[in-house]
Amino acid sequence: MGKLTVALLGSIGALWVLGLGLSRLPISEQNVDTLSVAIVQPNIPLAQKWDPLYQDQIMQVLRDETDPLWHNDLVVWPEASIPLMYHDAGFFLEEIEDIATSTNTGVITGILYDDAKPMTFYNSIIGLGRADGIYFKQRLVPFGEYVPLERWLRGLINFFNLPNSIIFPGPKDQDILSFDNYKVAPSICYEIVYPDLVARLAKDANLLITISNDAWFGRSIGPLQHFQMAQMRALENRRTVLRGTNTGLSGIINSRGQAVQLSEQFARQSIQHAKVTLINQRTLFSYWGSAPIVCLCAMVLALLLGARLRTRQQQVVGLPD
Repeated sequence: MGKLTVALLGSIGALWVLGLGLSRLPISEQNVDTLSVAIVQPNIPLAQKWDPLYQDQIMQVLRDETDPLWHNDLVVWPEASIPLMYHDAGFFLEEIEDIATSTNTGVITGILYDDAKPMTFYNSIIGLGRADGIYFKQRLVPFGEYVPLERWLRGLINFFNLPNSIIFPGPKDQDILSFDNYKVAPSICYEIVYPDLVARLAKDANLLITISNDAWFGRSIGPLQHFQMAQMRALENRRTVLRGTNTGLSGIINSRGQAVQLSEQFARQSIQHAKVTLINQRTLFSYWGSAPIVCLCAMVLALLLGARLRTRQQQVVGLPD
């Protein structure tokens, strides 16, 4: 084994040990507060989700499932849980706002937002009651929410004519959500996959919330992998993550990436936890993101290429290795 290989393996091992040590550092108790939270998993079939015949039924499910949860500080509904556009759902949003205010509760929910501009829609998450703000999803799912190269592809075959592929990306410099005096970093579905995006949104946040609708994955491994990605974001940023989905897995993940509450899949249910931590401390990852590991990979690649070129030169001139 060459000296270069030993040096590279040693550097990687040292970084692994450093990361393990940092992940086990205790959180300062003086920077920690708690709140009680609940997550509603309505388990609405995809075939009914946007059928106007089921709109009232779906909203009643949300009412019924939330009714015993109003004693919590915060209630989370999943991605696009309200089966109406934002400006068509005023009566329902006002109803929930009134109940949340009267019970001193915050509600965070997904909803499709229709802008005043014609045919401009956003996948959004909003706060009601003690929660406040609106966030528009930035990283969209190709073909699920938009059609890449739409000008040339839409109309080519039926696959490119999906009716819900009309979502626009939200701006990069938008504000995150708030809950009382705390900040909440939202991620909608696919966004939780991006470590640097989550770290950027989480840098000033005390809590992470991600909402999704994983019903598209069926009973495959997809929802499990998606949940594991949320666990990684919790560990990277040392923040509690609340994950609310339509059909599961919904859960509460602590700042060490461990699931402390977990729903069943394809079941209508809610989960609660009385002491979710709100943390102010930042991690090294929240400051630097993936930049250090990208630089390390570039250095390793450069060293390997350099070693390879030297070996070839030696072979050409007939020098010993």
